[in-house]
Amino acid sequence: MFVLKKMVARLVFPLPLAFELLVAGLVILFGFRRWQRTGRWLVLAGTAVLLVSTTPAVPQWAMRTLEGRFPAIDMTAAKAADAQWVVVLGGGHASDPGLPVSAKVGTSTMYRLVEGVRIVRQLPGATLLLSGYAGKEAVSNARIKADLAKALGYEGPLVLEERPRDTAQEAAMITERLGQAPFVLVTSASHMPRAMALFQGQGSHPIAAPTGHLAPREALQAWDWFPNAQDAYCLQRAVYEYLGLGWAWLRGQLEQPV
Repeated sequence: MFVLKKMVARLVFPLPLAFELLVAGLVILFGFRRWQRTGRWLVLAGTAVLLVSTTPAVPQWAMRTLEGRFPAIDMTAAKAADAQWVVVLGGGHASDPGLPVSAKVGTSTMYRLVEGVRIVRQLPGATLLLSGYAGKEAVSNARIKADLAKALGYEGPLVLEERPRDTAQEAAMITERLGQAPFVLVTSASHMPRAMALFQGQGSHPIAAPTGHLAPREALQAWDWFPNAQDAYCLQRAVYEYLGLGWAWLRGQLEQPV
């Protein structure tokens, strides 16, 4: 089910969807004379999806509907809640021994770890909990993050949670470990709505600390409107998160739709 879920999601990502529509349309145009109009509409739809996905208007709007739900962490509130744990959720990594430890984590993982270390240093006595399984790598995401945290000078209390494969499992296993204790939850800003909903659905009390924003509010230049891979990735992440929210709701993992 885990692999199937990942594969199905990728079929409806914007770029694969555009490719599917274009290929289907071209096959019909060149192979089925009676369906020429359908073929033309499919090619037009594929081209439209491609253009919408690679220019900033829709991708940045979609991403901001996710990233805008939780502001940057208020450290005063975190201290007032007496948060004694800072939880950094899992992300992408590679355990290639030929890479320096800083290159073994993906961009989103790097943002999450740096924010987690920054926050835990401001909470006296707090423990840093790093989550993330190994997947097909030799070393878990949690352990790679721990190695990088130590390389960056972090020497405080550290706990690894290497079992969870996805956010739902992280919510269940970390809540089982921490119980009702308030804690700071660090993850990507686009991922935060789903993560918060899943943790709260488990009855825990997370304090949101979003990071790694993909669509900050900034003035666009004329050249920003040219088709580009960054906006395609931005929309892909937004689609992924909304699919994840829908899946979690269908499985009854959320108290209410987010």
